[in-house]
Amino acid sequence: MSSITGSGTLSLRDNGGTVEYNLNNTSWSAVSAWPIIIVNDGINTLKVLFTTDITLTTSSQYFICGSDSIQFGDTVLNADGSRPIIAINGVGSYPGLIQNGTDVTNGYTNISIYNLNIVSLTSSLLNNGGWIGQTRFANGATDIVPEL
Repeated sequence: MSSITGSGTLSLRDNGGTVEYNLNNTSWSAVSAWPIIIVNDGINTLKVLFTTDITLTTSSQYFICGSDSIQFGDTVLNADGSRPIIAINGVGSYPGLIQNGTDVTNGYTNISIYNLNIVSLTSSLLNNGGWIGQTRFANGATDIVPEL
């Protein structure tokens, strides 16, 4: 499990099958372990932007909200009118892209999801899971905006 803490913009990309990230236009680093806990330590919303299409190939490749005020995806489409594609490829019992709350913990507030295109390639969902939100997504939370 990895943790990324910061404010501003967290960018993600697929670089030849390796998912990499940078925070506020710093150098790119490979994601070392999945899932990734994302924590906003700033006053404003932390934007998690997908700069390329990304392919996920294991059930542990997902994101965990570790604080309030996180935005996944951009409020505008790509310049060509498309959305970033997040492909779930060959994964059985995928739990969902984003965990925000569980059956024993409440989710964080002010979590937004914009303009992401989730595609299943010979994959299946975990019981009661969803391609975007995991089971119990936003449990006890407020101000959740899923605009896909």
